[in-house]
Amino acid sequence: VIMLSSKDGIFDRARGRIVGSEQYLTKPFTKEELITAISNQVNFENTT
Repeated sequence: VIMLSSKDGIFDRARGRIVGSEQYLTKPFTKEELITAISNQVNFENTT
């Protein structure tokens, strides 16, 4: 799960992890950051 949010506090990031997010990107994020997060997630899924 990749979570996209405008909230960037430590509590918000921790809460994202608690609810199952492997990646937590905050707005604004670049296209490259999103592509990297997706690529990492796909690679992780392929190795398990």
